[in-house]
Amino acid sequence: MAELTLVTGADGFVGRVLVDYLVDKGLPVRALVLPGRKVPAAWAGQVEVVRGDVTRSADVRRAVAGVSAVQHLAAAVGDWIPWEIHQAVTVDGTRNLIDAVCEQACRLILTSSVTVYGDRIRAGPCDESLPHGRPMGHYSRAKQAQERLVEDCRRHREFDAVIVRPGNIYGPACGPWLLDLGRALRRGVPALISDHAARAGLVHVTSVASLLLAAQQRAPAGSVFNACDELDVTWCRYFTDIARLVQAPSPRRLPYRLAWMLAPLLEHAWSWLGRAQRPPITREAFNLVAHDNLFPATRARTTLGWRPAVSYDTALGDIEAYLARHPL
Repeated sequence: MAELTLVTGADGFVGRVLVDYLVDKGLPVRALVLPGRKVPAAWAGQVEVVRGDVTRSADVRRAVAGVSAVQHLAAAVGDWIPWEIHQAVTVDGTRNLIDAVCEQACRLILTSSVTVYGDRIRAGPCDESLPHGRPMGHYSRAKQAQERLVEDCRRHREFDAVIVRPGNIYGPACGPWLLDLGRALRRGVPALISDHAARAGLVHVTSVASLLLAAQQRAPAGSVFNACDELDVTWCRYFTDIARLVQAPSPRRLPYRLAWMLAPLLEHAWSWLGRAQRPPITREAFNLVAHDNLFPATRARTTLGWRPAVSYDTALGDIEAYLARHPL
């Protein structure tokens, strides 16, 4: 019988796709899901659902008991979330998980993010050999902290861990790059920044799932992998395609220098006013949308034999079908 895999954050966008992908491959899955959160009806009889929270060490130890691998996706995702939440969920939750994984002596696959490259993104291609750049906000800071916890543990304890850094994940039901973007485009909020040619660094959610499984099964301990479909798709093309699918006007744009000045000013103003809703532009968003997103996936291709799972045209068709069922 195949060995059991735990997926944390299993009820999130990537988590649900990963669980379904593992089940489709005939692998037994345990899903750690927050109490009260709904799970797909299709999981009944196929997925062992454990209710718990990564911020509680007892819940984490109970979830990890008896598994051979942990796919760790649970994190606070967003560029306008208070640091206290990132600290509790993303950072301290990962610390709890690392302790439990070391006790269980199983493999950890950490889903990180290309945002760990920080301000290095604007300077050119970011491969896995680059050190972390200066973080652009709480999200990238928390993701860097996650990776440091993994690396610190590997230096001091016997610890089998692999890190995967997805690019800008897209696909049906995606929050940041479909639902939030689509609503902003409908409101006429400027989404593009100057350069028509800046590539978007997209990776389809199914491509991420396939790389996470490949990393679990075949990656050498201590490996780090970028996950990027390496499409020649610019932010302008992607935003224009999404605008068409959500029946929004063509994307409006801001001049580069204006966006560069506005991002920190708006963040400061929104913080001072205590607004929960994110400002129209943040430093994290500016860092991505204003620059070429080049995240080579050469290491994943050569080491793991990984390839992107879904073409861009197919992905747009799937998104269109999803929006027909779930209008914004």
